[in-house]
Amino acid sequence: MKTRCIFHNLFNWLKKHPEDAALITNDKSFVQRAMFETIRLNPSSPTAMRRALSDVTLKSGTIVPKNSTVTIDLMSINRSAEIFGADANEFDPHRQISTPNVAAWGLSFGHGMHACIGQELAAGLSERSEETSDYEFGLATVAVQAMFDRNVIADPSQPAKIDTTTKRPYWGSYHVLFENRF
Repeated sequence: MKTRCIFHNLFNWLKKHPEDAALITNDKSFVQRAMFETIRLNPSSPTAMRRALSDVTLKSGTIVPKNSTVTIDLMSINRSAEIFGADANEFDPHRQISTPNVAAWGLSFGHGMHACIGQELAAGLSERSEETSDYEFGLATVAVQAMFDRNVIADPSQPAKIDTTTKRPYWGSYHVLFENRF
């Protein structure tokens, strides 16, 4: 489902920033950052629920009593201007996050003991080590770049449609074509 969103985001980005077209086929890091942005803006589960294991005092001073159910609004948190900048609601694969210990995908993959075990497989690693040339970009990143390498475009005769059967930010259909540029 996220690959449909990343295509949509990248197609729209390239309309405004055609100078980045070469990055999609030549720079896996750019495609991965686009994937992270897409995941941040469109978490699979827009809310997460947790139970407080002990009394907790939030930064705001609010006290969450032990055993309370806490709902985390990922759509709001992942679009916080305080953390992601004034344009936090917008897709920007060049986004630089200056807040320490904040992942480029926000809380979409969870955090700590609640982190998604498939994060590395789907979106890859968040940090690159200088010590190794073996780096995991993630299956979605590699698949998206492979399709752009083959000149993927949105199918103008079959516009994309949002899935209206769920509250989650999913596409019901997103048709693409491969342009022949020979």
